[in-house]
Amino acid sequence: MTETRGARADLQFGEDKRNIKIGAAYDQAERTIRGFDNSIAWEQVVCRGGGGNVCNGGPGSAIPNAALAGYLRPGPDGFITADFNRFLGDTNYYALRDSAPETNSANTGASAGGIREKNWGFYIETNAETEVWNRTLRFNAGVRYVTTDQTITGPVTINGIRRIQVLDSDYKETLPSFNAAWDVADNVVLRLSSSRTLTRPDPSAMLPNTNFSDPSAQTATQGNPNLAPYLSTNVDFGGEWYTGGEGYVGLTLFNKRISGFTVNGVRRIPFNDLGVPYDSLLPIQQAGLDQRGGPNAATVDVQTQVNADGVLNIRGTEAIWVQPLDRLVDGLGFSVNYTHVTQSSEGEGIPAVAVGVAPNLWNGTVYWEKDAASVRLSYTWNDDMVISGANQNGIPYARLNADARGQLDLSASYTLESLPSKPQITLNVTNLTDEPLRTTYAWPNATYDLYEPGRTVMLGIRGTF
Repeated sequence: MTETRGARADLQFGEDKRNIKIGAAYDQAERTIRGFDNSIAWEQVVCRGGGGNVCNGGPGSAIPNAALAGYLRPGPDGFITADFNRFLGDTNYYALRDSAPETNSANTGASAGGIREKNWGFYIETNAETEVWNRTLRFNAGVRYVTTDQTITGPVTINGIRRIQVLDSDYKETLPSFNAAWDVADNVVLRLSSSRTLTRPDPSAMLPNTNFSDPSAQTATQGNPNLAPYLSTNVDFGGEWYTGGEGYVGLTLFNKRISGFTVNGVRRIPFNDLGVPYDSLLPIQQAGLDQRGGPNAATVDVQTQVNADGVLNIRGTEAIWVQPLDRLVDGLGFSVNYTHVTQSSEGEGIPAVAVGVAPNLWNGTVYWEKDAASVRLSYTWNDDMVISGANQNGIPYARLNADARGQLDLSASYTLESLPSKPQITLNVTNLTDEPLRTTYAWPNATYDLYEPGRTVMLGIRGTF
């Protein structure tokens, strides 16, 4: 469950082309994640004979070994699947699901807990326009100051006792920006921009979820509420040549220096900063703390996500061409976009590549728009790309990779202008050629998963009444 609220105030002094703007904003967001799980009880019913310790389909199991084959069915592409509706019904799944107790994690893998975040932002911005060599130059510059306060709560189970742990964090940043556009010709514009941007850390890595991994309470695992945000220093330079009507050709060079990546690390902190009551520990854990000076002096090595010291450099080129073809067919046109990215890292702990970023990506669209009708056919392609960090399944160098893939989509609409409220009929077809998604594990021939999303067709009508 997520609740948000906020308020904003902005003032402008001057005209539209030359002015100074100031403003303030307040945003508050609260998110609660609750997890429920009854899988152990369900497993007891399915295959443990109602009380055994091994899932072997022995006597008393709802699905004994002799009956298991009767639930199997042939699936697509030669794979075997199961008759899930019958399986769930025969094992009392729905009743167990509805009575599931609350746990410390959700079935999505997210830790249970809550995050309350308060953000204040203040900015000042100036906009101006002048002449350089008899050509118009428009620019703006400004700075934004932001503060963030977070209260993070989550259940922690220590030695069978479930408690709610509360951790606090805060940070503040100054974020400048500059943008300029120069009309070097009647149909050519050069652009330059620079900025510093902030991306807040993953909330799931900040939830407490504290556990001790040794009997002396010397080593623990915990979320890190003090994770700093990602910071990126960005520079973009490019331009557009306007060819007439909606047509133009654009080229942009960009560079980003990103710091604040999170990696698995170890922090040594005082036991009292861990947020775990001393009296909730086992006697052997209390004795271990006492031997190290007691709860007020002993330290604990906490395995957690930490911000790495290095920097990731991302450089790239983006080209775009939008061209109406009204001279051939009224309403016909196309657009093509291509992006090339290279990455390098500096310092320790920074991954060689940012995950989910393909080195080459392009998409193209052919469209026809005339009066009440519109049709668009789009194709998107991306190269092979890394989609996870290293150390997958315990192998230090192993990453997950996504295969190169292209997808063709269609969208069309027709407005019934003769009817009241002018309703619009829409047709959207996603993945026309039924392309699969394949992920590999470390090696190109080691398939990790193969997902066939299929072709999706949506026919609808929209209107107001």
